[in-house]
Amino acid sequence: RYIGDWSSDVCSSDLDFEKMQSGVACIINDMSVFQTPSPVMATRYAIGVRAYARIPLMVEGVLVGVLNMAAKQAGHFTDERVDILRMVADQLALALQQSILRHQVEEQTAQLERRVAERTAELEAANNELQSFSYSVSHDLRAPLRTIDSFSKLLQDELGDSISGRAAGLLQRVRKGSQRMAELIDDMLSLSRVSRQAMRRGTVDLDRKSTRLNSSHRCISYAVFCL
Repeated sequence: RYIGDWSSDVCSSDLDFEKMQSGVACIINDMSVFQTPSPVMATRYAIGVRAYARIPLMVEGVLVGVLNMAAKQAGHFTDERVDILRMVADQLALALQQSILRHQVEEQTAQLERRVAERTAELEAANNELQSFSYSVSHDLRAPLRTIDSFSKLLQDELGDSISGRAAGLLQRVRKGSQRMAELIDDMLSLSRVSRQAMRRGTVDLDRKSTRLNSSHRCISYAVFCL
């Protein structure tokens, strides 16, 4: 704490600010002693100010503000009153620091929300493009499959009983393969729509599903773990 022989120029200059940064208070208890006061001091004196105090607001050694006090009576800022002002300044400094931190948090939160909104919009656009692509591809794939299945059936109907057993079996396999491929395309489209639907919780009978999948000559194994 510094009390006493501050000049009027010091308490309104860069030197004053430097001392404020180090936590030093500027206390002028009698402004009439200055023969050549600065314009700022002269203005204060003209409106009746006779004592002046500037208390730095410090938080962890960092200047976050200044508490300015004025009195009409010379010698008003005694040691006891300066101590009280310092306690008030400490509380104001903490409140100011909390306000600054809250503002920073709010800015960071708003920035994060903007980024999330941007990423969400980009993801939605990508999903829409993927959906359009999926429908386009599925349509392009279905057309040749329908052609294969249709011509295979025409051959079966045209040849009738004259077709050999081996040829009939091959045509049947072609038809089943094309129909199975069409089912897979439909399943892929259904799977692509799952990510855009709300999650629904429910009980799943894995044994029954695995039995059904095993009927298609697939080897299925699964394990259940606690989350």
